[in-house]
Amino acid sequence: MTYITMTPRVNVGDYVSGERDSPIIVIEFGDYLSLESKELFKVMMRVRAMNRGKMAYVFRCLPDQRSSPFSDMAGRSVQAAGLQGKYWQMHQKLFETSERVDKDRIYYCAQQLGLDMDAFERELNGQKCLSRMMQDIETANRCGISKGPVIFVNKRKYGGAYEIKAIDDFINNE
Repeated sequence: MTYITMTPRVNVGDYVSGERDSPIIVIEFGDYLSLESKELFKVMMRVRAMNRGKMAYVFRCLPDQRSSPFSDMAGRSVQAAGLQGKYWQMHQKLFETSERVDKDRIYYCAQQLGLDMDAFERELNGQKCLSRMMQDIETANRCGISKGPVIFVNKRKYGGAYEIKAIDDFINNE
């Protein structure tokens, strides 16, 4: 049996921080409720700031139901916020919260962002957000990823320490 491992690429429907045609494309797979992904979020905020203007960043949710039953809900909530133009704000809120993330915390974050809560709930439980998250999971599976966080830089998987200097060096040696 032959296994083919693919590398992720930026898709038309992706929320991209930075310009899609940037020379450096970073795609991260992670879980909003994983401690490792939360730590990497802090690192990537700095790395993104250091490389502003030459780097595009895409986050793909890879929920780990074993870590929390609210993992997939958190991923869908970011997609639902994105439909109201607040994808990156919800992304940041979930990663920055020090509280335990559950349904109440997710709704609280959405309210803090001033989202239309009826639309948010409808989208959160709708097919569009679920399909989008399932696409992210399928892409991760095709790339041989079962758990995040994992970073790809210009289609090359990063295998070093999740530290600012190490990631920045890897990015800038592309």
